[in-house]
Amino acid sequence: MYQFCPETLEDDLKNYSDLLGKFWNARKKDYKQNLRKEIKKIKDKLLNPNDMFNRESSNNSIFQNAINWGIDFPEILDSNGNFRGFDAVITNPPYIRIQSLADAVKNYYESNFKVAKGSYELANLFVELVSRIVNSQAYSSFIMPHKFLNTANGTELRNVLEHASLDKLTVSKFIHFGANQIFNDVTTYTCIVDFDKSGNQSFQFQKFPYLKLKYDKLVECVTSRINEMTNYNIISISDIKQSYNLYGNNENNWILFNSNIEYGIFAKILSNKYSIKDISYKFMTGLQTSFDELYFAEVINETSTTLDLKLNFPKKSETILTNVEKKYFKKIFKGKDVHRYEDPETNRYVFFPYNIDKSEYPYKAELVTIDELKQYPKTYEYVMQFKDDFEKRENNRLKGISEFYKYIYPKNLGDFEQNKLMSMEISTGKTNFTIDYKNSYHTTTVYSLIKKRDCKFSYSCLLGILNSSLFWWFLYNTADTLSGDARRAMTKYINPFRLPVWSQDFDDTLSSLVKLRIAGDINIEQLIDLYVMKAYKLTFDEVVTVNPDYSKLDFSYYDDIYSKIQKVIAGAE
Repeated sequence: MYQFCPETLEDDLKNYSDLLGKFWNARKKDYKQNLRKEIKKIKDKLLNPNDMFNRESSNNSIFQNAINWGIDFPEILDSNGNFRGFDAVITNPPYIRIQSLADAVKNYYESNFKVAKGSYELANLFVELVSRIVNSQAYSSFIMPHKFLNTANGTELRNVLEHASLDKLTVSKFIHFGANQIFNDVTTYTCIVDFDKSGNQSFQFQKFPYLKLKYDKLVECVTSRINEMTNYNIISISDIKQSYNLYGNNENNWILFNSNIEYGIFAKILSNKYSIKDISYKFMTGLQTSFDELYFAEVINETSTTLDLKLNFPKKSETILTNVEKKYFKKIFKGKDVHRYEDPETNRYVFFPYNIDKSEYPYKAELVTIDELKQYPKTYEYVMQFKDDFEKRENNRLKGISEFYKYIYPKNLGDFEQNKLMSMEISTGKTNFTIDYKNSYHTTTVYSLIKKRDCKFSYSCLLGILNSSLFWWFLYNTADTLSGDARRAMTKYINPFRLPVWSQDFDDTLSSLVKLRIAGDINIEQLIDLYVMKAYKLTFDEVVTVNPDYSKLDFSYYDDIYSKIQKVIAGAE
């Protein structure tokens, strides 16, 4: 109930109460509008200590534009001024992260909202706000970013919805638009979530495929699919809890599927013992130079000991050519250079002023001193020519330091010169892993997997698994949605995936298939896919769910996949 201050505003309260009664009983639209205007005249005189947006002072900028629900919306009070709440709320809340808010505003939110914890989004607070202003029979509908499902900024919101701890507010329907852009000319990934206060432990759900339609056609298709009830699956809170307990990343991510068969596939993957994290020494990103245009260069000519380089400085008026010794320059790959099963190629080099100590494992990178650089006069000349640019990185952090050319973030520097799997960071439709046997260096748009030395899986076997349709299906359903329905192959999404039971026969067979694929036989990918899914004991219906293209196959083809693979391998020998 709203509580006013009769000791100071008794006359205004009586006036407000009379107007409210008239407003509640009014039937004519024009009369109600006039009453609303009269009500608004006294709203700034009324204080509401229990309101979640109490305007403590007319001079307090935090509350200057706040809504006082009982005054601005008198319909939600009964004729005696008692709060009864909205019957329905439809909202498109602001998509704002707290980093853009003033400290005083953040402090207020964090003191007054359960979900205002961590790096939350403002849209999450509106869900809690709605739980306070609707009545027990109300329905609410939000269109909001769907990233609250699997990111840290949605942890508290997911928690309160699971436990119905916002006055029994729970999800009743969830429409996930995936990568489809519901707002024309605005890049944002949204969902429609309906809420009620039933406290129900299940809800209707459908996730849209990426439709690749022009906006008008997209709206038409979305409208049709939303209204077709056969497109919905029933998801329970217990399903959600089971999924994130299996996923095992210590977060309550909501991993939602369109069908029960998909939950079964997910469970089969995660019922295995060892994850990528378990068998990895490191799943790492690449070099961070803090000024790529200074460190990266294109090779124009190359000898056994020197490189002719072309540097492209955006701040310089012309391209700069220089000649250096090879010693402290390494080939470096960007994401666009790395493709599935292919040996990456580039004419790009990076200045890498470190020696790698391989006397013990893990290897260590040791910074080259300025005196050591002088032993390579052309490289030393290059470094001194751009000394000011090296020093100015990240607001002059290297100013006055003798080794001003060093990397500010020296993470993973000793780990590149060994065998590994590499993948472009962002992929669409399938993953893009390849094997690196050349001690390659790469940028932050590439990730590398280095297995533990006692890992039984060979790199060829791991490559087949990580380039399979099954792994892409897993990544697609657990990672953030990106433009064009792409996904990011980064550590937190890769690590939870679990590997099938290892055997020497399985490893040898899959490795043989992978070697045929690396040699150029594209058609072999189907056998790799099916062999991997057989290792996870997927049924044929589950195989088709993972990759609908396999619906063209006969069940017997999958059932007899082992003998077919052996014939292919034998024929290649």
